[in-house]
Amino acid sequence: MLDEALEWLFEKVHGLGFAAAFLASLVARHEGRSMERTHPHSRHLGGDTGCGPRQRSMKTFAMKFIGVSLTILMVIAFSSCHKKPVAVSSKAGKGTVRQIRAIVDASKDGGTWWFPQASPSFDAQKPHQGKAAADAMRAKGWDVVELPRGEVITPERLKGIDIVVRPTPFFPYAESEVTAYRSAVAAGARLLLMGSAGGDAVSQGFGLRFGATSQIASVDKVVPDSVTAGMNALEIPWVPVMDMPKDAVVLAWADSHGPNQKPVLGYANYPEGYILFARTALGIDDQGSALRGKLLTFLEQHSSSDLKQHSPAAPVTMKEAAGPTAPALIAPANGAILDQPSAGTWIFEWRPVPGAQKYQITILGASAAVPLVNTETSSSKLLLPPRQGYIVEPNLRGWTWRVRAQDDKGRWGSWSEARQFDVVPQ
Repeated sequence: MLDEALEWLFEKVHGLGFAAAFLASLVARHEGRSMERTHPHSRHLGGDTGCGPRQRSMKTFAMKFIGVSLTILMVIAFSSCHKKPVAVSSKAGKGTVRQIRAIVDASKDGGTWWFPQASPSFDAQKPHQGKAAADAMRAKGWDVVELPRGEVITPERLKGIDIVVRPTPFFPYAESEVTAYRSAVAAGARLLLMGSAGGDAVSQGFGLRFGATSQIASVDKVVPDSVTAGMNALEIPWVPVMDMPKDAVVLAWADSHGPNQKPVLGYANYPEGYILFARTALGIDDQGSALRGKLLTFLEQHSSSDLKQHSPAAPVTMKEAAGPTAPALIAPANGAILDQPSAGTWIFEWRPVPGAQKYQITILGASAAVPLVNTETSSSKLLLPPRQGYIVEPNLRGWTWRVRAQDDKGRWGSWSEARQFDVVPQ
């Protein structure tokens, strides 16, 4: 940002030089004519030209003009260092400060972004789940377009876009849309790719494959960076990254103390642009909003060339929780099949933990961005009585639940194992 301001200043000072030279020539001509009138032979004799009051006045004016102009330019240039946003590509002209152009691709959204709005019309100004995230981008000064459900992604739609935010999709992408994405990133776009459980065509087009299920997890291993600062305090749904490009850089892992480390956040560079990838909610809840701000700032501040020149620090593993031991789960058993929510009571039970004052239990759908249940209780059993509504076919399988305990000092212990269950069809 500072380099751009200084380059801009150099160009302006260079232009000012012509103005100053022109002004100086006027002064010189004026002095020359005055000398001819006063000492017509002084130019040939090499004698003292002299300088009358009018000449001194002209010189003083010229010096003040140059000094004041340079001061104004310096103030403008360095104040522009604090303007935001700065162009994230050179498409607007070398050294030009302009507004960041961003697109939120909610064209394949199944509700994560546009709920409670529905077809045939979507209004970015009306309430919807993604509005807080879009408003956070606009608060940075970005020009943000939220694509409605059903729009087709084309190279023309992504042309000239600096940042693309792709929330978790529900509907499939066509091959031509995947090609449009790849072309945009290769040309310089920065893509925040929020993957889907089991993967999607765009993720796969970039060599990324995500796990099949979401689970509430603690980030306990990170590469020290502004984007990972404080991530260990977040208890939000993550889906691990199972495959990624060989030169991708992992920034965070969840549940790394077990035998299988689970990458959950990283980036991959391409010729001109890059992908920042994860699979979690983009700020639908309070904890997600804390991460959202870090991700958006990362996109705003880092170019592809920056990341290529940057050597990531060595990963740091957090200490395991010092609180109570992880609860032993009783029911439902792993692989159980539960009734539809409207047809029966869901019962979750675990063994009491010595010294535990309360427990936190989460119940999460396989591809859910937020948990169905994320609550605290003093009991070692949770009952969910029958309630209205039902679970549709694509979401019947792969539900998980887990529990952790807190002691009388307010310290949370480790999570229990995550048990899986399915739901009978409607």
